[in-house]
Amino acid sequence: MTSIEHPFAQFVRILGKGRKGSRSLTYQEALDAMGMILRGKTEDVQLGAFMMLLRVKEENADELAGFTQATKDFIAP
Repeated sequence: MTSIEHPFAQFVRILGKGRKGSRSLTYQEALDAMGMILRGKTEDVQLGAFMMLLRVKEENADELAGFTQATKDFIAP
């Protein structure tokens, strides 16, 4: 039986590898992640985990820029 991973899972995995294993999202990753969130392309549990992990880690400038651009693109395509 082959299990297909949800496309959003990669972003949760990047943030959720623990104190020494996790890293910040790149601008492009943040842009893609927020785009999926705004289009409703995430599972509820993934979105909850993503938001909690960002809260604990704290966002950096690249992540905020990517989130902002994705929101701008969504509002005014």
